[in-house]
Amino acid sequence: MGVALVFFVSAFGSFLAEALEISVPSSVDAMEKGFANYFWFTLFLAVIVAPLCEEFMYRLLPIRVVKKYTSDMRIIWLVIMLSSTLFGLAHGSLANIFVQGATGLVFGWIYLKGGYWAAVLTHALYNGLVISIFFLKIYN
Repeated sequence: MGVALVFFVSAFGSFLAEALEISVPSSVDAMEKGFANYFWFTLFLAVIVAPLCEEFMYRLLPIRVVKKYTSDMRIIWLVIMLSSTLFGLAHGSLANIFVQGATGLVFGWIYLKGGYWAAVLTHALYNGLVISIFFLKIYN
C-alpha cells in the first residue's frame, strides 16, 4: 500500500507542477545524460544507498530529535513537512518540492506508522520501480 500511495502522490505532484507550468528536473533527467549505461550501479545507488541515507537524514534524525522534546503530533508533522521540503529541494530545485517533497510526506507517514526500516523499504521499492520503468522505456 505504501508504494502505491507514493506513486499516487508523486503522480499528483507531477500533475500539479505541470498545471502550474513548472519544469521539474528529476533524477531521470540525470540518467538520460549518462547513467543509462550503468544500470546496476544506478539501481544500487537508488535502491540501497539513497533510501538508507535519505530516510536517515530526512526522517529518522528530525523526527527522533523532535520526539525527544514533544509528543505533539502537530509539531511532529510540521517537522515532517519541513524535512520533506528539504528532501524535495535536495532533488534538484524548488519545483521538485511538488514531486519528491510530496513523496517525502508519504515516507514520513510510513516512518511514523512502521519505523525507519518500513520507510527505507518503501523508498527502495519506489526507487527500484522508477529506475526499472525508466530503463525499460529506454531499451524497448
